[in-house]
Order: sequence, then C-alpha cells, then structure tokens
Amino acid sequence: MSRAYGSISNKGKIKSNRLTDMVKSIPQTLPIENGMKIVDISQLHIGENPGMMASLKIVHNLEKPQDVPVSFLVVDFKHNFCVMSIYHVSNVLKEKIRSGSEILIKNPQLVLIQL
Repeated sequence: MSRAYGSISNKGKIKSNRLTDMVKSIPQTLPIENGMKIVDISQLHIGENPGMMASLKIVHNLEKPQDVPVSFLVVDFKHNFCVMSIYHVSNVLKEKIRSGSEILIKNPQLVLIQL
C-alpha cells in the first residue's frame, strides 16, 4: 500500500517532459465507441461505471511478492494518477503490458482506498 501511495505522490518519478509526451498520446476519442463514453479518472464514480471507458497509459508496474492482482501506476489524459489492479492475468499478457502501454478499461470499477 505505501509503495502505491508513494508512486502516486511522486508521479512515478517520471520526468516532466516524458510525462507530457506520454499524456499527449492517450486517446480521448475512439473512431467506433459503441455508445461508450471516454472518461478520465476524475469522472469515475465509486463502484461500477457502466457505459464508460477509462483511457489510460501505464507508467510502470508495481511489482509485489504475490502475483494477484497485477498492479500498475497509470495516468489519464488530464494528468490524474491512480493504481490499477487487474485480476486473472495470464503470464503472457503480463509480459506484454509495459511502461507506455495504452489501456482502455470498459465499464471500470472504482474502489477508493484512503491511506
């Protein structure tokens, strides 16, 4: 938990120029949205968010001793940071998700943890 908080607080220790370039490349619209609304993290409500799609970029993997869930520090197109956890990820997919990867989460579920 404290590593996640520290990563959010210091924005992953990423240089401002690199962060700006990373954020600029995050999609804010999709050619075919199928009724989904592209949102940033601040627009999500606690719980499930049907009809929404969070558009994010992976800053880095938050390695931890246990494999479940896989957790990443992510940033959205408005420079909001959070930790995203994914359950039931195969090792093949885990190897493909790297810093700089774009990720779209359909119907994201927000859980607020205060430290």
